[in-house]
Amino acid sequence: MAGQDKSGLELSSFFIFNSTFGPREGEEEKKVIYYHPRNTDINAQVKDVGLVEALVQFARTFNTEAPVHCLQTLKHKHFYLEPEKDFFMVLVVRLPVVKVTRDSAPCREYVPSAVQQPVYLALLRHMYQLYRLLSGLMTGCPRQQLAEQAAAIFDSYLPQLQLQQRDIMDIYTGVRFLPLDKLSFLRLQSFVNQLEVEHPFIRHTVLYFKEHLVWSGLGRTNMNIINHYLATVLFPECGSRPSVWRDRDASTSGIFMSTEAASGEQPDECLSPPVVHLRKHNCSAPQLGGASGSRDGDDSVDGEAVETADQPAQMVMYRLIDMVVVLMLDTEVRPTMQLCRQLDVFMASRVQELSALLARSLADRGATKDDPDTKVIYYNRYNLAQKTSMHEEGGRAGVPEEARQLMVDLREDALSFGPEGGAVFGRAINESWVAGRVAPDREFFTVIQQKGANLMDVNGQVDQLCRDQFASIFFPA
Repeated sequence: MAGQDKSGLELSSFFIFNSTFGPREGEEEKKVIYYHPRNTDINAQVKDVGLVEALVQFARTFNTEAPVHCLQTLKHKHFYLEPEKDFFMVLVVRLPVVKVTRDSAPCREYVPSAVQQPVYLALLRHMYQLYRLLSGLMTGCPRQQLAEQAAAIFDSYLPQLQLQQRDIMDIYTGVRFLPLDKLSFLRLQSFVNQLEVEHPFIRHTVLYFKEHLVWSGLGRTNMNIINHYLATVLFPECGSRPSVWRDRDASTSGIFMSTEAASGEQPDECLSPPVVHLRKHNCSAPQLGGASGSRDGDDSVDGEAVETADQPAQMVMYRLIDMVVVLMLDTEVRPTMQLCRQLDVFMASRVQELSALLARSLADRGATKDDPDTKVIYYNRYNLAQKTSMHEEGGRAGVPEEARQLMVDLREDALSFGPEGGAVFGRAINESWVAGRVAPDREFFTVIQQKGANLMDVNGQVDQLCRDQFASIFFPA
């Protein structure tokens, strides 16, 4: 598809329903919990829900254990997720269109290969995780409450959903870590211990330095979801509003970030931090190909029961210089301006020192030069570590679209090799080479944009990359 005029890939509809909410004839509209676009006629909503119900039941006649996940029509791809029993989330994507020439006449064709199932199913799971993070489990909630919660989340989230930019990063959604030397680690640990001992209402602490995670008191599953929420929703939302508070009388005061404006003039005035629902379970490394659980939206370990309740906490963010301190507070605590001043007095000087220490440590380590013709992505499923040079500042992709799509296809091939994984190579239409190595807990892909390179050249460059950047990590050849 190189050089072709592609357009039209966009969200057609997204809806959530539960068939048990309207079991009798004439009550079908009660099944619909949320539907986007919001101005869609209720009869059309009921019709779409009925089609999904019929498809799910039909598919179960062939396989009762593996649910249907995707349906392709001429103009759309439909993705289905049942994250909790009887609750379905459906994402419908309009396929892109390319202009081609057939029999010397121009025509338009839909391109289903541009909407890849692993990517958009991963996106749908993220949408459920976002809902559960902000509202908790769906099971047990009244329909009206579910509808209000879904509208509060997805009415603002869906318009910002840039479907054209989705790629393998949506499958991984890893965490960018900053490696620490011993001194920096001990100083961070001392700071967190002091902070939580002197302020026992702080349940967990997470520290970022220049958008890299340097400390987390959360488990793996919670940290993955929180990190994705911070990076894609909360940081941009807080940065685009005049909704921060700081003590203007203090020379080293940090900024408390909030989604609601606060003047700070009244000591009883409160920030409005989001209340997040943390998972109770701890997850170990999933099996090759991603985590699995008893329901599609749950990423617990095989055999581990789905939690019946989450733990709510208030998430308060504090920024000073290049550091962001994320505090998980007990829900009984009111984050008043007076409390913020107390936290600021304790944290400001310490965070300033830590920021300077980490900056020096980063400078001593030195910056690594990236080859402009070679892009790399590495993901560790065990600790969620992710390194990538495939995306530029602002999240824009730095590699051709054809190469990004080929990467997803090659990954699916590698996962089919078995539990030990293997190596894969492919060449995109634009002559970019994509090479990958997949192990049980690690994945590594690279895009080499060198014209005239052959398979032996590419394999040699991959070996060299593994020696230079991943010398201590085993990958199957």
